[in-house]
Amino acid sequence: MLTLMDTAKCMIREALPIKCMEAVVLSIYLTNGVPCLGRFPINFKSELPARPGMSQKYFYHVVLGLAHGNRFGAIGLSRRSNLMDKKLEFTSLYELVSDFEEAYKNCGHRLVKVRIGNLISHDTYSIAPIPWKGITVYPRAEDPQEAKSKVDRFSRELRSSLRAK
Repeated sequence: MLTLMDTAKCMIREALPIKCMEAVVLSIYLTNGVPCLGRFPINFKSELPARPGMSQKYFYHVVLGLAHGNRFGAIGLSRRSNLMDKKLEFTSLYELVSDFEEAYKNCGHRLVKVRIGNLISHDTYSIAPIPWKGITVYPRAEDPQEAKSKVDRFSRELRSSLRAK
C-alpha cells in the first residue's frame, strides 16, 4: 500500500494517460479517507468468440469494487463506458457481477473468469499487498445458481469484515 500510494501521487502529479490497473491504484488512493467504504479488486477475463482463421484472444480488465452498507458498486477505467464505473446501487455483489457480465455481452465478449479479491486496508502505511485472490467464478462453466450462492457467501464475508473494522 505504501508504495502504491506513492505511485498514485505521482500519477496525479504527472497527469499522464492511465489504464485500468493504474485507475484501480488511483481509486484506492482517492477513497482511502472513507473508512466505512469497503474496497476490493474485481478482475475479469473475457474472450471474443473464435472466428475462422483467427486465434482465440483473451482480454483482461480490473476495477475496484465498492461496498457501502447494503450496496455495491465499482470504480474503474475502460474504453467502454459500461465496463468501468457502476453506481453504489446494487443490492448484492452478484447483481454487480451480473451487470458486468451483461456489459461484456453487449461488447461482443464472453466472460470466462471473474476473480473477486478481499478487502483492501485503509492503512496508508501498510506493507500488505493488495488481496487479489478471494473467490473465482467461471460464468460459462459454473451453474448460475451455484455461482450466485458462492458470490453471495463471499459477499457476506466481505460485509462481516467491513463491520468488524
